[in-house]
Amino acid sequence: MNKLFWNLKTRFYKLFRSAFPFGTILNKENVNLISLLNQAEIGGKTVLDLGVGTGNVIPFLSGAKHVFGIDFTNSMLHEVRANFPFVEIVQADALFLPIKTKSVDIITAVGLIEYIKDAIPFFEESCRILKNNGYLVLTFSPANIWTQIRLLLGNPIYARKLDQITGVANLCNFLVKGYQQSMMQHQVLLQKAVE
Repeated sequence: MNKLFWNLKTRFYKLFRSAFPFGTILNKENVNLISLLNQAEIGGKTVLDLGVGTGNVIPFLSGAKHVFGIDFTNSMLHEVRANFPFVEIVQADALFLPIKTKSVDIITAVGLIEYIKDAIPFFEESCRILKNNGYLVLTFSPANIWTQIRLLLGNPIYARKLDQITGVANLCNFLVKGYQQSMMQHQVLLQKAVE
């Protein structure tokens, strides 16, 4: 992923996501996300929002005991720091997390994995930091017209099929517990099996 690209994009990120038709699509995705988070029962738990961006997911994490936000782009973290001062933020790469093994109850990774070429290290690292029976709420872009438009807009995206993601997740000790879909995303709730 290109940090310069994301530093430049930060200024327009919220504006772009609220413009029609993307704002309507995002609202549907948020409804789906809330449904999956409710299944994970976030109350009183430690939650890591991986690829926090400007903090779109944070309002849905109320009730969590502790919320961390990780992103590799400083400009995105600056937005989170300004709008959500209660969130502990860290600048880091999603494949090399500075977090203790088995220390997180829930990970949200909304719109992140489509920017990662090889999904296996992502799942391995997520599995490492999650507690047994912990949850990973993951969204990703399927190969469709919306993904093609995003590619034309300059986003380096790795579109995936649902069975590709669930296959890798199963190899990395995750079980599928919930699923939602919007026009632009598949949304999956995965649970780490007891090791």
